[in-house]
Amino acid sequence: MPADECFVYLDYNATTPVAPEIAERVLDALKHNWGNPSSMHPLGLSARELLTEARKQVAELLKCSPSEVIFTSGATEANRLALWSAWWGRSTGKRRIVVSAIEHSSVLEAARGLSAFGAEVVLCPVDRRGVIKLDRLEELCTPETALVAVMAANNEIGTLQPIEGVREAAKRAGAYVLCDAVQAAGKVAFSFEASGCHYATVSAHKLYGPKGAGALIARNGVSLRPFLKASDQEKGVRPGTENVPGIVGFGEACRLAVKSADRFGQLARLRDQLEQELENSCGAVVVGKEAERLPTTSGLLFEGVEGRVLAVRLARRGIFAATGSACHSQRVEPSHVLRAMGISARRAMGFLRLSLGLPTTREEIERAAEAIAEEVKAVRRRRR
Repeated sequence: MPADECFVYLDYNATTPVAPEIAERVLDALKHNWGNPSSMHPLGLSARELLTEARKQVAELLKCSPSEVIFTSGATEANRLALWSAWWGRSTGKRRIVVSAIEHSSVLEAARGLSAFGAEVVLCPVDRRGVIKLDRLEELCTPETALVAVMAANNEIGTLQPIEGVREAAKRAGAYVLCDAVQAAGKVAFSFEASGCHYATVSAHKLYGPKGAGALIARNGVSLRPFLKASDQEKGVRPGTENVPGIVGFGEACRLAVKSADRFGQLARLRDQLEQELENSCGAVVVGKEAERLPTTSGLLFEGVEGRVLAVRLARRGIFAATGSACHSQRVEPSHVLRAMGISARRAMGFLRLSLGLPTTREEIERAAEAIAEEVKAVRRRRR
């Protein structure tokens, strides 16, 4: 789309635009700090200093030690690395992996992949609000449990999960805990230290940073097992020359996120305004409304309307939204998150995700609400 064309972007959970000051830092690193950070000459040492700085910036946002930050290509790799490490570092007799039924596919598929090595993968159900059932989790966390994986905030409906309760259930079973913090980081308070989790994952492009950079936060002393054994970068866990420009942008994104923490209250009010207008104008149903949610995420069901059709019609009007996780946007099937909440396949096909970001304005919300209501009504008339 041409840069000068006016549009309303409401798909920030899929990715965020790179902030101008972050782009400048990335470009500067490309131009002036192109040395290999493993080299011992001045060019290498200056690049290594940038990695050290970025590690501190990530640690400040996530409330962890810099020594616990392992840079990756993104959260998908980090999630798989955490599952791999926990599985191969487990105690004898532990073969169960408990995963919430609404996890991101990068966690679900990585867990299922371990079945080939003898893992018993068990899904923990969620309630109708999209919040994990802690009583069932406690039952599923047997002495044979090696790992429990529960995200901090769901990427489709924004519900926050009770990580403290998850930690306690896993602790009683002597299991590791993995928390996918991709959507929570920089939007709600998240402290890796206080969470008690053993692993957490984050991604730069959800924080107005560049794609291709992320991190696994691994508590000092936990199991870490590389996919590839090649060299010593990132504690020998993630070999290969580090993506210095991407990591610099990631660090800067985390620094700016710390400074922007007080702005999400305003976004929550804009989200609530959008939801209320759509409830009143076209009967939208807010998924997970009764639960604590991210201030930026709204999952909506529209009766008698297919979400994919609605998203295409809106895009023609310059309103960019999603029908679920961007990782599966090409699939014509109901969201596994909605199905896990007990929503029928027919109703789930009418789902639309609207996710706000720091650049979102009241004028954009008003324009989007009007366009969505008009398109929903138009689709319904055609179905009569």
